Amino acid sequence: MRLYFGEFCFDADRRELSRAGAVIHLTPKAVDLLRLLLDARPKIIRKEEIQQQIWPDTFVEEANLSVHISELRSALRDDSKEPRF
Repeated sequence: MRLYFGEFCFDADRRELSRAGAVIHLTPKAVDLLRLLLDARPKIIRKEEIQQQIWPDTFVEEANLSVHISELRSALRDDSKEPRF
């Protein structure tokens, strides 16, 4: 299944994000996070729910989520002060 947003395409089956046909490398957890956010749109997901979905039955520091959000923002060329996505 392919999802298009802005100039990006996310191929859920291949677990790939691309822009203008060029694949953008993401870590596996960032891919999981992107999939979760795309599947839930336009609903806002709470941090606790994200942590339960991405890291089930595992305690992780909140900083881990911040790292993966930052990775996605960088890949999407998004700015937290003026977000597009």
